[in-house]
This record gives sequence, structure tokens and C-alpha cells, in this order.
Amino acid sequence: MLGGMDQRVNFADAAYEPSDEDLQRLAREAFEDVPRLNREALDRLYAEVRALRAQVQARLAARAGDRG
Repeated sequence: MLGGMDQRVNFADAAYEPSDEDLQRLAREAFEDVPRLNREALDRLYAEVRALRAQVQARLAARAGDRG
């Protein structure tokens, strides 16, 4: 369950009313990995763009060499 929360909390229980603090903690814990995951995804994307850019530049250089 959630760190620091009462282990007996059952969010499936329709009668349970979480406090504002419970909801804030739940949201914080649910999304705590988002910045890291976003950074990792952007790093992979930038690496792919750099690799593709290098491939295109190599092809263009090879074509220029063939024509020169």
C-alpha cells in the first residue's frame, strides 16, 4: 500500500473517505517517477536523433564525394 498510510486502508471500499492528506500523498507517490521517466525518454530520443543525424550527414558526404 502507500508508505506512511494506514495499511488497513481499502480504496475499493466505497464507504472510505480519504483525507486531503491521503489524496495528496497518493498523488505524490503515484507520479514521483514521472520526471525521471520523462528525462530518460528525452535522453533516448535525443540519442536517436543524434545517430540519425550522423547517418544522414555520412550519406550526404558520400554523395558529395561521388559527384566530386
